[in-house]
Amino acid sequence: AVACDDLEENMETLRHFKQSQSLRVAAADVTGVLHIMKVSDYLTWIAEVILHYAVEIAWNDMTTRYGQPRAQDGTTGKKGFAIIGFGKMGGIELGYSSDLDMVFVFANEYAGQSTDGEKTVDNQQFYSKLSLRIMHILQTKTPSGLLYEADMRLRPNGNSGLITTHLNAFRTYELDKAWTWEHQALVRARMVAGDTDLLNGFQQIRHEVLGKDRDTAKLKQEVREMRSKMRQSLAKSKPGFFDIKQDFGGLADIEFMVQFMVLNYAHQHAGLMTFTDNIRILDAVEKEQLLPQSTVNDLRDSYRAYRDRLHQLSLQEVSGIVPEQEFSEQREKIQEYWVGLMGAE
Repeated sequence: AVACDDLEENMETLRHFKQSQSLRVAAADVTGVLHIMKVSDYLTWIAEVILHYAVEIAWNDMTTRYGQPRAQDGTTGKKGFAIIGFGKMGGIELGYSSDLDMVFVFANEYAGQSTDGEKTVDNQQFYSKLSLRIMHILQTKTPSGLLYEADMRLRPNGNSGLITTHLNAFRTYELDKAWTWEHQALVRARMVAGDTDLLNGFQQIRHEVLGKDRDTAKLKQEVREMRSKMRQSLAKSKPGFFDIKQDFGGLADIEFMVQFMVLNYAHQHAGLMTFTDNIRILDAVEKEQLLPQSTVNDLRDSYRAYRDRLHQLSLQEVSGIVPEQEFSEQREKIQEYWVGLMGAE
């Protein structure tokens, strides 16, 4: 038990919790007790627990200073705030050293209102301060290190946008202004902490955006172009070696193919939008018979093999670059499937 107003002690306690729990997962991983999917499940659940308590700590701090935010009907008592996880966090695929890709949102009924404290602030400012406090809890280096690096670049308008936005503004941005790569990111987005009352609203927005009827040729071109830019800027291999994540035929190519399948077919096959992790999306692709079963099997097997190796390398604190012969068979198949599905490298 730690006093709710002792910020530093709470931050240290969260760090000790993460370290002890992650060590237990690592021990089960290296001894073969947990397979790759369960390792990521546990690492993701650890992060979710920490985010839940980070929200509680930050909320107690902010409401002590400014009171609680009022809704448009004048009521208080609910947070009206949620964290949306993207990337590996949203896809339930965290690794040992993963960043947290997040977007902070608040409920529409709190827009344009203010808090009820003696020192009142408008709710937009309150939620922005709350979000910054959460970031402080996660990223500040204490004697026990930091909890997580947090990446907020997927919020509306990126680094130039508000750190927190209400759901209607988020919806408007996603429907009217977001790029295709931002819709790709939404494939792996889910609510990970905060007020569960926002869950249905976010899910409706996600389904509305992902379920749009898109021009297939244009979508392929935009996905290919983004993948090419990503590979050129992030791939770190050299001749004779293979960057498991970024090289052609690697992990990111599988992820991009999965995202293309969702964006291209979800308007006709709503089951593609049910889950946010790549394996279960591939299961849905198989169920809807959108790709040959042999292709889906190869994509799933290669994805698991790549992730398993990346987890091993992360535990050794080395980069995800291996001799090119290590995954030559998987790499060749993924390259073939990419060209067949997307049309070109």
